[in-house]
Order: sequence, then C-alpha cells, then structure tokens
Amino acid sequence: MAAEPAGRDPRITFGSGGDRLILKIVFLITLVGFTVELGRPSVASWCSDAAFALFMASACWFAFRAGFRTRLVAHARSFAVVNLLSVHDVPYGRVDGIVLDWLSIRLVLASGRRIRVWGLPESFLAARGDRARELVRRLSDLVEQRRQPGEQAAEHRRVIFADWWVFVAVLATFSAAIVHRTVNG
Repeated sequence: MAAEPAGRDPRITFGSGGDRLILKIVFLITLVGFTVELGRPSVASWCSDAAFALFMASACWFAFRAGFRTRLVAHARSFAVVNLLSVHDVPYGRVDGIVLDWLSIRLVLASGRRIRVWGLPESFLAARGDRARELVRRLSDLVEQRRQPGEQAAEHRRVIFADWWVFVAVLATFSAAIVHRTVNG
C-alpha cells in the first residue's frame, strides 16, 4: 500500500450529496410546522396531543437520519457505514468483498456477515446500474489500497439507535409547545 501524503486527510465520503435534499426539507418543515401547530388551541386532549408528538418526533428522527446522516465514509483504517438505525465501524482488514445485492451494496466481512450500505444513491432501486458497479469497483480498490498487510484487524463495531438525542430534542420541542398552549390557553 502506498503511504498517504503527509497532511492529507484520507477520509472519503460517499452518499452525502444533494440527492436527499427532499428529506432534509421534510425534516425542517415538519419540525417547524408541527411545533407551531401544537402550540395553537386544540379541541383534542393533552393525551392525544402527547401521542401525536411521540409519533411526529419518531418521524422527524427518521427524516433526520435519512436526510442528514446516512452515508459511507472511508477513513484511514476503516469504513464507517452510517445506516438508518445503526452505525458500523468496519476495518478494511475485515472486509472480504463488496457486492451488489438485489436492493443494495453490501460489505461482506471475513466472518461471512454482510452489512448493507443504505446511505448511497446506488443502494436502493438503482443497485443494478453502471454507477453502482463502478462504485463497487472503486470501493474494492480502496479496500485493497488501505488494507495493511500483516496487520491484525480490529473487531467490527456496531452502534444501534444513533442520534437518539434528535428524538429527545424534537419531543422536548413539541412538548414545550403543548405546555405553552396549556398555560396560555
């Protein structure tokens, strides 16, 4: 493997472009719109408003994760696969191959486990096209370039329910609107 030039950031991000702009807009409109709506007088009980706030906080969390977070990042020693519900840190030494599946691109680990990469535009219905095949070739080349020969690869790590704070923050915002309406209404 060729050494990275000094001072150069070896991180490469895939899937962070403007292809998810609609999800970002949906998140922002939902956050602002429902906060304003929950602050207005209502004929519904506070219980139904609280249930609605829980549901909409979940929807906002999903739109936030899909619009702002999902991606694949190639760091100096590992891939960071950021999916909707989980984040995987996969060292290059553990990657046995990269394949196109029916709906997605997957990292195949030496243990046989497969990790879907949902954060790429090539990872959903366009998974059979030339762009997807070219991306698989680029990612495979990247693994070969950055894999350290003879190095003992670290274990694959997984975090579930990442960005939980977004759900809490949105729920707190909606709850504050309900309390404001109750106190002032």
